[in-house]
Formats: sequence, structure tokens, C-alpha cells
Amino acid sequence: MKRVLFLGGAAAQVPAIEYARMAGHFVITADYLPDNPGHRIAHEYHNCSTTDREGILSLAASLALDGIVAYASDPAAPTAAFVAEKLGLASNPFKTVEMLTSKHLYRRFLKENGFSCPSFDSYESWEKMQVDQERFNLPVVVKPVDSSGSKGVCVVRDWPALERAFEEALVFSRVKRVIIEEFVGEDGVQILGEGFVWKGRLILSCFARHRFNVSINGLVPIGGDFPFGNVELKKRLREELQKLIDLCGLKMGPMNLEFRIGSSGEVYLMEVAPRNGGNMIPQLITRATGFDMVKNTVDVAVGLNCAMPEKSEIKGFYSYCVLHSSRDGQLRRISFSEALEKCICESNIWSQPGDHVSRFTGANRSLGVLICSFSSEEEQMNITNNISDHVRVEVE
Repeated sequence: MKRVLFLGGAAAQVPAIEYARMAGHFVITADYLPDNPGHRIAHEYHNCSTTDREGILSLAASLALDGIVAYASDPAAPTAAFVAEKLGLASNPFKTVEMLTSKHLYRRFLKENGFSCPSFDSYESWEKMQVDQERFNLPVVVKPVDSSGSKGVCVVRDWPALERAFEEALVFSRVKRVIIEEFVGEDGVQILGEGFVWKGRLILSCFARHRFNVSINGLVPIGGDFPFGNVELKKRLREELQKLIDLCGLKMGPMNLEFRIGSSGEVYLMEVAPRNGGNMIPQLITRATGFDMVKNTVDVAVGLNCAMPEKSEIKGFYSYCVLHSSRDGQLRRISFSEALEKCICESNIWSQPGDHVSRFTGANRSLGVLICSFSSEEEQMNITNNISDHVRVEVE
């Protein structure tokens, strides 16, 4: 039996907590939300914010831990690395994780190491940003440097809208800092990915086409279609990722990835997060490759060996679909077309009829997620490119 501390007990963390229980480990959870579902599965719960590094360190030091896991959580990832480093537990270096989860530090790393990178800078106040405004070409993306799930992120296409976007982004930043960066060409391709690193090598990487509902929010993905990319493109992506891994000292564990291919073919590593993805992407990868993302994430965190993947590519056609509402209101019903229904292989719906739901402006406002498997790429594209014809969310 291993003693493992999970930072967070939200729905996104439940699969990892369930695996740890099934594996026979003693499971402890911590966050500041005692009603989160993961705490009901754990052997023990402690009320402490996952971003309180010193508080979590003090707690962890008293628990005789074998491992600490920040599953599918950007804000908790630096805390887990900080605590693991202090207590001598298996982990990536804290400085590496801190850099990868802080947008301004990550962009600086890319620029200093010769990766493709948009023009950027970060600011603590609107007054300081105004001084530099003429440095940027519209459109620009405004982001909190330390938020996740696209919260507080906005594309600004005219200067009068910039101040409001800046102030809104500042609200979502714990460290009260906002990054401004030039928007990488809209005619470029946006790609999501999931990877796994073991002993400093990228042993698994899978890529997908991102999908968005631009009528609601063009920045928060509503789905992704695996696999994506030709052999040459995937080779380039993997080479860029391994170069980054070597330079930043990443040693182990999952990676949640976002790329953009520029209009001239350049590869932008927009985000490389040292954590599992949300939206059931790890479960999709497990189904498609046989490499158990959840199991291996927990195993390496408690000092066990990683099980090497048998497949290096996804076989078949898989998609995840985020259930969401286009407006605020009371959920009446969620229904699916017959064509989609037969393709659903796993679902996790956490919003029930009668619940208040919100317009989909961030990942935290999703109603649930589906994993779908298709018989062909044609079937996959016919359904996912017209997903609004196959998923009906009734709100009153």
C-alpha cells in the first residue's frame, strides 16, 4: 500500500482517485471545497487550498506520503512539484513546472531557446501596459498568466476594447499579472495533444483537431478529433516537444498540449502543461492506444515504473465532445441523435434536469463530456463537424 495525496477532489480528479483506491493505495485528498465528489472516495480529506504551497507542504510532511498527484489541474501542479521536491518524492523539478504553468515565464523560455513565439509581454497594471501598446499589432490575445480552462482569455481586435479585456483578465489571475501576445494567424491550424514522458523521453504523443463553437466562444474548445496530422507534421511536433523536454528538464509524467501551425508552416508550442488533460482525454487515449494514462500518472508519482506503450499511434477514429449550453437558464434535457448515440462509448454528464446552467464561456461551465468511437473518418467528420445537429441541450 502506498500513501498518496491528491490535490483536488473535483469531477476531473475522480478517475485518478478511483484508480488509486482500486490499486490498494491509501488515498488522501485536499482542497478548499469539502463537497467535491473525490473526497467521498478518499480514505481521508483535508481542507486546504491546492495553491497554498506552504500549507500543503505542512500537511504533506505530517502524512508520511509516498507520492503527491495534481491530476488535470494547472493551478495545483506547481504545488505538487514544490512539495515533492521538498520531501524527496518522485516529481519533475519545481522550477520546470512553475515555468510551464506560468504563461509569461513559458513564453520567455520559448523566446530564449529559439522556438517560434508570438510577440508578448506581461503587465501588472493597465497603466504600464498603455506605455507599450504601440509595440503590438492587432489582433492580440489577453490572458491571465496563471489561469486555466480559458478563464479570463479574450481576443482583442480593436484598441478601445483592450482596457476592459485587460481588467477582466486581471480578475482571474492569482498573482495579478496579465500577458498580452499577438494572435497567431487565424488561417493557421489549431491542434491539441496529450503526451507522456518517462526518464526524460517522450514515449507517447497523440494529436487531434480542436473544435470550437465560435457563436458562443471561439477560445474554449467543445471537442477534439483523433487522430490528426500527416506523418511529417507529427514528426515535427514530436521533435519540437523532445527539444523542449531536453531543455527544460522535464523528467516524467503526463503532458497536455496545444499547438498552432502558422500560415507559413511554423510550429508554435502554445501550451505544454505538465499534467493530464481534462475532458476525459486521458480515457480516450487509453481506449485508442492501450496505454493507461490514469494508471501511469499515479504509478510514477508514487515511485513505480511506467508501463511502456505498445502502440505509438492511435488506431481508429475517436472524438471527445463537451456538452454545453448557449445561454444561462435551467436545464430541461440533454438528448442525442440516433447516429451519435450508437458512437458513444463513454459519457460523464454532471448536470441534471433542473440544474442552473451557464453560457459556455469557460471549461468550468461544461455540462459533461462524451467519448465517441467512429467506424470511419467520414462518419467522424460528418457528425463532429455538425455536432449541433446531434446534441440538443434544452434550457428554459
